[in-house]
Amino acid sequence: MSAHLIHVRCNDAGIWSVHPDDLKAPSSQHTTETEAERAAVERAAAFDDASVLIHDRYSRVHFVRTA
Repeated sequence: MSAHLIHVRCNDAGIWSVHPDDLKAPSSQHTTETEAERAAVERAAAFDDASVLIHDRYSRVHFVRTA
């Protein structure tokens, strides 16, 4: 697993948050999963070794490949 993990999660109000493990609060919030995923991938690009994990509304976790 990567050194930096960035999680994308949806809250009960339908807002998608980008939450890196190294921060206590989300780094950004979005109205769609797609927007949140893009923001998470952009943030991951700043690190040499980062992974993005999408936590969908059905409690499944999807790994997103970053370049």
